[in-house]
Amino acid sequence: MKKYLMMLAAAMMLLAMPTDSYAQFGKLKNAVKGAVKSNTTTTTQKKNGADEFNRSDSEAEQRKKWAEMDAKKAAWEKEKAAKDAALAKSGTTTATSKKKELPTEPSAAAKANDPKATDETIPEGFTKSIKALHAAYEALPAEYFHQPYYEYAKFYFMDTPENQAYHEKAYNRVCQYRSQHTSGDCIKNSDYDYIKGNSGRMIGIGVPTAFALTARFIADPNSLAGTAAYVDLWTWIEAQRTSSVHYCKEVRDKDGDVIAYANSSGEDATKMTNAIEAMGIEPHGNLLLQVFDQNYAAFKTEKSALNKEICYRRMEMAYEAIVRNHYTDGLTTEQIEDMSIRWKNVMRKIATFWDASKAEGAKLLKQ
Repeated sequence: MKKYLMMLAAAMMLLAMPTDSYAQFGKLKNAVKGAVKSNTTTTTQKKNGADEFNRSDSEAEQRKKWAEMDAKKAAWEKEKAAKDAALAKSGTTTATSKKKELPTEPSAAAKANDPKATDETIPEGFTKSIKALHAAYEALPAEYFHQPYYEYAKFYFMDTPENQAYHEKAYNRVCQYRSQHTSGDCIKNSDYDYIKGNSGRMIGIGVPTAFALTARFIADPNSLAGTAAYVDLWTWIEAQRTSSVHYCKEVRDKDGDVIAYANSSGEDATKMTNAIEAMGIEPHGNLLLQVFDQNYAAFKTEKSALNKEICYRRMEMAYEAIVRNHYTDGLTTEQIEDMSIRWKNVMRKIATFWDASKAEGAKLLKQ
């Protein structure tokens, strides 16, 4: 869990999903969809004019930096291997060794209650069918997720336009609060949601989008869409942490009904990272870089200041996951250095959208 919690101290940001119901939340979805379909461009190709990085270092200095990064990466991998060996010797499992295989076939009860539980469509950006994604939801531990999933549809992405719109609205709302760049922004009562409790009455909850993002990542961590959900989860949590956007703590009555759902950043972070660790899953560096690239491309063309800030925060989370948390599998040192240069260039442009984003977000919050 340490790796994941490190991200709380690192940054801020916000869904980069490919295609319509799986597209990035809000007005950015079409921009991101068209900006980058896949990222296989090498740094050498980019030097020849595909991108501008304001490279001030000489080639020799760059190569020296890359060599230093290679050495640091090798040292970290050696340290990690030693720790894993020690854990194996003591009988403790590593994240990789305890990875749990998820079912791909929903139960008969799920098929009877969830119309999407038999859908064989593989959405763009995923490696699994909708049926397999929902089968994975059903297998998520009840310690962290409400089960059966089809009775708590708002805690998951249920692959319907209505459900997607629900989470899109919630996500954008948190973005708007975050754009105010101040602390103490509490979610208004009108932004709460309600579900039916065990006793049959409706009860108030905080919007459970963080749970839906975590479930989507765990269900298909080897996909671009799943990795985008991971980045957006941390964007959501960081938005709450840095602006104190929060709901009440979880409180249950005598019937076991949740009368106020936990949705503060620290509790979300702890519960969701524990869930990811329990499943033995980690994000892949090459997919994190693709999420970064998508939002970098959208950032350069986006006209809305608020949407620019959303892209900025997504890039920050993807960058932190790769550089600070060492999720670098599938990446070369040159690719990481290349990303770092672009990230620094984006940071230099904060002043061009910061105040305008705040004004845009404030206007939307009044609606």
